[in-house]
Amino acid sequence: MGRTSYPKDYYVNNLIGMQAKYDVDRYIFCSLHKKDKVLTICGWIDKDEFINKARFFGTGVERTRSDGTKLITKCDLYELENRELVQSNTIEEFVHQINS
Repeated sequence: MGRTSYPKDYYVNNLIGMQAKYDVDRYIFCSLHKKDKVLTICGWIDKDEFINKARFFGTGVERTRSDGTKLITKCDLYELENRELVQSNTIEEFVHQINS
């Protein structure tokens, strides 16, 4: 996700509905600060857990963001907040978690 700010725990990670069909075990969500060019690993989650926890918005649904702005979804969309992802404090911890 490209942003103009650093990630916060309530920021959401998006997964387009058709991506949920891919044969993967886990999702890793990252945020790129576009101005500073800093990539942050927001966290990771097993695919099945993501699908069960995420909020689903069907195509054409009006969705209200945390800042009060609204958008109409152009396709099926899953969303999950950063706080619901498995967090890592170091790259070594992240690698260990992913390999466990």
